[in-house]
Amino acid sequence: MIIFGFILVYVFLISLFIVGYNRVQPFTSKSSDRIQSFSMIIPFRNEEAHLPALLLSIHHLDYPVSQVEILMVNDDSSDGSVQLIQNYINKNQLSHIHILENTRQSGSPKKDAIKTAISVSKFSWVITTDADCTLPSKWLGVLDSFIEKMRPNMVAGPLALVETTNTSSFLHAFEILDVHSLLGVTIGAFGLGSPIMANGAHLAYRKDVFFNVKGFDGNDYMASGDDLFLLEKFLAYDAKAVRYLKSKEAIVLTTSHKSWTDFINQRKRWAAKASGFKSNFAKAVGVVVVLGNLSTVIAYGQLLYASFFENQLKHIPLLLVVIIIKYFIDGLLIFRAQRLTGSKKSFIWYPLVALCYPIVTLMISVLAFTTSYTWKDRRFTH
Repeated sequence: MIIFGFILVYVFLISLFIVGYNRVQPFTSKSSDRIQSFSMIIPFRNEEAHLPALLLSIHHLDYPVSQVEILMVNDDSSDGSVQLIQNYINKNQLSHIHILENTRQSGSPKKDAIKTAISVSKFSWVITTDADCTLPSKWLGVLDSFIEKMRPNMVAGPLALVETTNTSSFLHAFEILDVHSLLGVTIGAFGLGSPIMANGAHLAYRKDVFFNVKGFDGNDYMASGDDLFLLEKFLAYDAKAVRYLKSKEAIVLTTSHKSWTDFINQRKRWAAKASGFKSNFAKAVGVVVVLGNLSTVIAYGQLLYASFFENQLKHIPLLLVVIIIKYFIDGLLIFRAQRLTGSKKSFIWYPLVALCYPIVTLMISVLAFTTSYTWKDRRFTH
C-alpha cells in the first residue's frame, strides 16, 4: 500500500537526521579569554510576567559588562513592561541595558524591532533572543570561544522549554517533546550540511554580513521568519560559515504555553513560514513530514476499520509494524535531543504524545494556510 511507502520514506529521512545529529560534535569552552563584544537584541510586547526572570539571567551573565550591550525594543506594550525594565536598570545601576521604541516599517513587528536595534548597535556581533527566555550564565563565554575557534558568520544554538513539576499536564509534555523533535531535526540538518531551521531566540550573527545580505529585505511582509529567512541568506552568502553551537552550557530556556489555543497559534505562525522557503531540501523535508503524518493518520483509520471486519484482520500486523517503526525512530531522535538539554521527565508521556502527534501536526498544517492567527494580541493572515 502506498501509505507504507510514505511512512518508510519518512523513517528514512528521520534516520538521516539522527546520523546528522551525531555528526555535530558537542562544544565545551576551555578558554577564559573574552574576545568578542556583543549587541544583544530583545524585542518585547506585553511581557511583564516574563521580564523579571529574563533580567535576572542577564544580570548573572558571566561576561564583561563593557563587552555587552542589551537593546530591549518595546513593540507597543500596553502593560507595565517598560516601567519594570526601567526600574530594574535604575535599581541596579545598569548602564549597558537600553530601552528602544520599535520603528514600524513593514508587516513584521519583530523584524522591525531587530532592524531598529541593529541601526543603533555598536558591536560587531548581534545576538537575538526573546523576552520570555532565560539565559545561561556561561552562554556568552561559550559563544565567544566558539566564534574564535570556528570563525563563523552565523551561529545557531539550542532552545529548550523549562520542565516544570506539573508532570500531569499533557500540553506541557506535548510541547516539550515537540520542541525537542524540532531541536533534533535542526541539529541533524546542520550535521548533514543542509541547515533548514534556526531559532531567533538563540541566534548570533555578524552585523556586517547582515547588511551585506540586505537583512530582512524580500521577506519582511511575513510576520515571522526573522530566523529562517535570514539563515537562508547567510547560507547563500557562505554556507561553510554558518555553524551550530551544540553545547549544554549554552541552552537558552523558554516557557511553555498555558493553553492549546496559544500553542496552536504559535505553531500556525511557524508553519506559515513554509511558503517562503527557498531551499529545495527544506521543501522536500516539509512534504515528506506532511505525507508521513498523513499516512500515519490514514493507517489509524485502516487499523480501526480492520478491527471491525474479519476479512481485514490480515492487514493489522503490517499496519502496526510500520507505525511502531515510525514511533521508534521519532523517539530515538527526541531522546537524543533530550540528552543534550537534560530534559527527561516528559519522555514518559512519549507513547501518548506519539499517538496524537500526527493528528495535531496535520491539523496545524491545514489551519496555517487556511486561517489567520493571533500573536501578541495582533491578528495575522497566512
